[in-house]
Amino acid sequence: MKRTIIIIITLAILGGGFITFYLLKNKEENIPEELIQVEDNTPQHNIIGSSVEGRTIDAYTYGNGSENIAFVGGIHGGYEWNSVLLAYRFMDYLEANPEIIPDNLSVTIIPSANPDGIYKVTGKEDRFTTADIPDSEATVSGRFNANEVDLNRNFDCKWQPESTWRSQPVSAGSSAFSEPEAQAIKNFVLNKSPLAVIFWHSQSNAVYASECEKGVLPETLNIMNTYAKASGYKAIATFDSYPVTGDAEGWLASINIPAITVELETHESIDWEQNLAGVKALFDYYKQKGDQPTGILPFDSGVTGEVFLGPTCPVVKEPADPNCADKPYQTTVQVIRTGSPKSSPFAVIETDKDGKFEIMLPPGEYGLQAIGGKPFPFCETKNVTIEPSLIIKESLTCDSGIR
Repeated sequence: MKRTIIIIITLAILGGGFITFYLLKNKEENIPEELIQVEDNTPQHNIIGSSVEGRTIDAYTYGNGSENIAFVGGIHGGYEWNSVLLAYRFMDYLEANPEIIPDNLSVTIIPSANPDGIYKVTGKEDRFTTADIPDSEATVSGRFNANEVDLNRNFDCKWQPESTWRSQPVSAGSSAFSEPEAQAIKNFVLNKSPLAVIFWHSQSNAVYASECEKGVLPETLNIMNTYAKASGYKAIATFDSYPVTGDAEGWLASINIPAITVELETHESIDWEQNLAGVKALFDYYKQKGDQPTGILPFDSGVTGEVFLGPTCPVVKEPADPNCADKPYQTTVQVIRTGSPKSSPFAVIETDKDGKFEIMLPPGEYGLQAIGGKPFPFCETKNVTIEPSLIIKESLTCDSGIR
């Protein structure tokens, strides 16, 4: 009898364990996949370009919001190495604290916009520390890229081949965007269409607004004041210490994208607490904007048109022979902002086989230049004015040279 009871108890325990295992396993299998996934805070990494010497220019994007703001460090390379360290510190912070990014935002950090200049000073291809930095005099040459160009003078805002730094002449390149590092920033902006771009520099201990030729954008003043108030830096609407041409922030202003320059206090510190407060204030600012249509790109203005080639017959007849009418011309159209060199087009677009083209542009003055031959076809340049929220229609004509 006793033996029978023991057997019954043993079977009950085994059966209960089996049932419990089955229920737990079944429950686990029925948990929705999104509830059992481990959160991955790894940023999206993109290579947006390369330097003169072939070093990558990297962009890291955090968050999943539909609107983007971007932060750029190190455009002056090893001379302002602390701006790169600040960018890396910010990246580590976002990876550890992803919840601070508002749901409507994504945040892109380009930590080192002039990697050749950083390498010249630190000898490092990737991250570095303060221990890798020589004395301050040795860092000056790291300000420029490998072509000895000041990258923050190579953008299409009042560009000139020679600009100034502390009243000293510096090379601004052979044309606007002649340098691959500047091209990388340009392409990133046009592809990503950020709400705003913040550049970290040193060492003026202030936050500066940006402007090109049409004054400071109201939104630029808003984010300048927001960052300055939270960080404790002084807010300065206009940089007037010495003339500057071809700066990245000015180019952004020219295409209606707010940009500010945050100047760290020294060439050695990263002012972490100040800048963290400034960044958080910007996050709160854009969070309050919520779903308001604050984006600048893609544009809701532009131009559509056709390119024609003629004459197509050696003799013009009266009445006109329909077989000799101008023909659609499949070619390339360059869009050149008024005042910019033809070698530095704002945009380039291919026409279709019917000679038709369409491109969206920010408001402003432009020249439309169809590409012909040497000497024919000879294509005219047509000046146009793009108004806000309007798409204009234009026709371009190329002379075939047939007489």
